[in-house]
Amino acid sequence: MSLQHYCSFLLEDKPSGVDYDRDEVTDLRGKLKKWSASYKRETTRRRWERQEEDVSTLITPDKVKEFEQSQATRDAVILLGKMSGAHSMEITQAMYTLVRDYLIAQIMIDNANRAGVVAFMTVKEFERGKLEEGCYVVQVLHHKSVDTHGPAQVLLTVHLYNCLDIFLKELRAKLPCSQTDVNMPMFLSWLGKSLQSTQITKALGSIFKKAGVEGPIHHTLYRKSAVTHCHDKHKDMSSHLADLMAHRESTAEKYYRLFDKRKSSVKASRALHDSLKAVEALFQEEIATQDISMGCVREKIKCDPVLCHEDPKRVYDKVRAQWRYKGKTDDSSEEAEAVLPEDTEDVACRVKRMFSNRNEDIAESCILSADIISVTRSTLRSNEKVFSAAQAEGLVEIFQDMVSAGKPISKPVIKERLSKNGLSGEYDVEQVVNRLKYERKQHRAGK
Repeated sequence: MSLQHYCSFLLEDKPSGVDYDRDEVTDLRGKLKKWSASYKRETTRRRWERQEEDVSTLITPDKVKEFEQSQATRDAVILLGKMSGAHSMEITQAMYTLVRDYLIAQIMIDNANRAGVVAFMTVKEFERGKLEEGCYVVQVLHHKSVDTHGPAQVLLTVHLYNCLDIFLKELRAKLPCSQTDVNMPMFLSWLGKSLQSTQITKALGSIFKKAGVEGPIHHTLYRKSAVTHCHDKHKDMSSHLADLMAHRESTAEKYYRLFDKRKSSVKASRALHDSLKAVEALFQEEIATQDISMGCVREKIKCDPVLCHEDPKRVYDKVRAQWRYKGKTDDSSEEAEAVLPEDTEDVACRVKRMFSNRNEDIAESCILSADIISVTRSTLRSNEKVFSAAQAEGLVEIFQDMVSAGKPISKPVIKERLSKNGLSGEYDVEQVVNRLKYERKQHRAGK
């Protein structure tokens, strides 16, 4: 992307002192766009794969509760209680690491910040925290999206703030290589060095592992879990959550909300199921007689709570589909089942089983009259017109409403009118249907 921007800069601003060929830069920018599009497809596919993986490993409220009630958490709280009243107590690396990782986990649980926010929160920023509505608000300047969202907001309960204060004065101050600079990060390694984001993530996973919580644990996964849970239970708080987590709501929509498509798909599937059931119930008589019209559909769906918002044409097609495709399904279900072999069989039985169906098929094919094609009326008239000009005019006159008025072409109605006019034995219904469709098309084209 940066190289594309540079090419655009050369072509649009034409800076002096830069030698370049305009055609070559234009060609290069075109190639870069194609490469970028190809690369995006791979990254997008991987993003969806990663989201599917995260769905099964979300950090649920039950996992958080399990962590807070674990022995590791109790040990950390006990150590903080001892350190608050014993200023001369010596600390070990295991004690320091346990308390530090516990506090990192508590900050993540309450704020769902990125790992970098915790890694770069300084002592000075912690001490400048202000009490707002029962919580201390600590503003961390050095983090990923500071240019867009400003300082990250870290909210600490009074209890957690006091625990961090004990950690700062009684544990951090007693490190072998103690750092007194207030601009240094709040959380340091045992050797007094700054921790990177990856080390904060490892510390978080370590304390959860000590607590016996199974599955991967890291800040990004917890952020996804928090957004998914909040949007599911507290939709009205989505904008406030975005402010706390220092990202846009669109970012949460794109990367963090994992169950929306699944839930919307379930709703759509249920709506489709209810719609089909409603069609079968509302048009039961029409499906039985295989006769339906658009006017009938419009009239019936007016007061139906499920189908009133549906397009009448779509409902009409659904009703017709109930008998148009039913025959095909029934025919396929009547196919003979394959004969499976027995547990034990000899060669003779196997040969008999393999060729028995074939012999039956051959015998049946010799008997079936369908194999003998008789000379039919349609065969004799295949090379000539089905209807003469006079016959076609007569049909148009009988079925004038279907040709010019737009009334549905219905087979039962055609049979009834042909019978009334004494033409039921002369014309085939399918041929009449096709002729009426042709005449209606010609009528509409001539308007």
